[in-house]
Amino acid sequence: MYLAELHGKLSRKNENKEDILTSNVFSFLKYAPRDLFLQSFLIETGLTVDHVECQEAGFLFWPTYGDKTEPDVVIIVGKYYLLIEAKYFSDFGKEHEKTPSQLVREIAGGQSQADEMGLQFVLVAITADYYYRSEKFTDIPAEFIRILKWTNWQTVARVISSVLDSEVHMNSGVRLMAEDLYALLVRKNLRSYQGISLVDDGFATTDNVFFRPSSRSRFTGFKLLHVSNMNAVPQTIFHSHGRRDDSPAATSIRIAFGGFERLQASDIDVVPQEIFHGHGRRHELSTATSRGSKFSGFQRLQGRDIGVVHQDIFGKPRKRFDGSSSKSLTSMKTIFWRSTNGK
Repeated sequence: MYLAELHGKLSRKNENKEDILTSNVFSFLKYAPRDLFLQSFLIETGLTVDHVECQEAGFLFWPTYGDKTEPDVVIIVGKYYLLIEAKYFSDFGKEHEKTPSQLVREIAGGQSQADEMGLQFVLVAITADYYYRSEKFTDIPAEFIRILKWTNWQTVARVISSVLDSEVHMNSGVRLMAEDLYALLVRKNLRSYQGISLVDDGFATTDNVFFRPSSRSRFTGFKLLHVSNMNAVPQTIFHSHGRRDDSPAATSIRIAFGGFERLQASDIDVVPQEIFHGHGRRHELSTATSRGSKFSGFQRLQGRDIGVVHQDIFGKPRKRFDGSSSKSLTSMKTIFWRSTNGK
């Protein structure tokens, strides 16, 4: 049944049946080496048993008492009569009219059987809860709370995992069965939180956190950043038309970034004086060298400061306006411009 459920061959309805889960777990505890798994589970539940008692333990699956009450499993081990009632998604049966609740009926029938056998009666309730929820056991009379032992399916998973991780010897068949059962409990989300372990091998570190795009090195983690660890950046920020400033002050990318300061006008790199130019042909004023003057801030723009543009923006024949006659204005498409002779 393990493999059918592990490979998804059971319907969701059957997978969620607690009777199938109970059968899978307690059949394993019955047939696997009892001194390894059954004894570990019972001790984890709070019972005192030895390996001989576990080896001689008797299992009864779904026995029936006189009032038709049917517990899931009864284990007779050592001095104990253990009545096990297991739940997965459902709750314990509640009281209905003249019928007592499920746990009350099981306590009555189990206690009677234990008294006849001269054994100590213990009710073991198993749920899928991560912690003990007292509201689920309010039907049990106060005088019987002392005989209740609560545990969960996560404890079963933890016991199996602990035995598998130990150095104890077991044959390969038993190990495979235990591994399958543990995988089944994990698939059902019935494994408890196991915490986080410290990674032993650690991570490699480097003094740099920035890499060049051409670098083929793999990312090796972060560490505290110091200015001296940063890759160098160029001093030049502004460039001319497609040409890097190669003045002695700008030395490729060997100058480390030293932080920001208040920007002064004298610190700004040079830009060309001309702003407007013609159709694919730059117009250079006689006063504008190829490098131009350093930018010294903005002022109110005067008409004489506008660079030369062509009159024929809209595709008309090129015609210049020299200011001598208004006849030069042939249409509303004409743009005023400054002649190249500076007049």
